[in-house]
Amino acid sequence: MTIAAGFKCMDGVLLCADSQFTIADKSFREKIITRAIGPAKFAFALCGDEDYALSAIEDCCYALDALEATKYNVKSFRETISSCISSASKSYDRHKGPSDQKPEFLVAISMPEQNVQLFSARESAMPPVSMCKVIGTGGYIARYIDRAFGLMSRQSIKDSIFMALYFVAAAKRHDAYCGGGSQFFVIRPGWAVGQFNYDWSAADDCLVELDRTWGNLLSVMGDPSSAHFDIKMRSFQFNMERIRGKFFEENGSFWCLLRSMGINPESPPNLR
Repeated sequence: MTIAAGFKCMDGVLLCADSQFTIADKSFREKIITRAIGPAKFAFALCGDEDYALSAIEDCCYALDALEATKYNVKSFRETISSCISSASKSYDRHKGPSDQKPEFLVAISMPEQNVQLFSARESAMPPVSMCKVIGTGGYIARYIDRAFGLMSRQSIKDSIFMALYFVAAAKRHDAYCGGGSQFFVIRPGWAVGQFNYDWSAADDCLVELDRTWGNLLSVMGDPSSAHFDIKMRSFQFNMERIRGKFFEENGSFWCLLRSMGINPESPPNLR
C-alpha cells in the first residue's frame, strides 16, 4: 500500500512515492525503479504486492531487452510492457491474492530527442496520462488536494515538485498505509535522475505549518469586521513568505532536492 504520483510536465515527467510497505508489519524500501534498454530509459512507480510488482518489472525488462532495434519506439515499448503487466495480473488472480494488493504502476518512457511519455498501468489497461495520475491507498488525499488547488494546465517539473511534496507529505500524515521516506524522480529525454531520502521531516514540517496558516485565515472568513480580516490577511502574507523562505534556504531539504535533480529554481524550464 502506498502513494505514488506521476506528473506529465512540459519539460519531462516527475514521479514521486513514499517508501512504506505494509503487510504483516511495516518495512521501508524504494518504490520507483529505473531501467535502461538500449537508448531508452524507463521508470516504474509501483504499488500493491511488492513481489508480484517487482517480478512484473523484471519480466518487462527481459521482454524489452529481447526487442529488435527496429522496434525501439514508444509504441512497441508500451505494447510490451502492457502485455507483461497483464500476464502478471492474471497470475496474481490465479493465486487468489487480495484484490486491494493487486500491483499497479506508473510507467515513464524516455527516448532521446523525444517527449517523455507517462502511462498508468494495471491489469490489461495502460492509458496515457495527460497531466497527473495518483495510485495507491493514499491517492484519495492527493486527488482531494489536486481538486482543491488544481493543475489547470501542464506545468514545468520545477513548478510540480512542490505539489508532489505536498501529495506525499499529506498522505503520510493521514493514511496509515503511507509513511517512511520520500522518493522523487525526474525523467527527461534520454536520461533520468532521482533522489531518495528516509528523512524529509524538514519539508514535511513546513507543509504542516502551511496548512495551519491557511486554516488561520479561514477561521475569520465569516467575520464581518473588515479590520479583523485585514489583520489576519497581513499575517497570512507574512507567514506564507516566511514558510516559502524556509523551502529555499540553501541548506534546506527542498533546495537540496531541486539542486540534486539538476533543477535550478532561478532558471526557466527547458521546454520540450
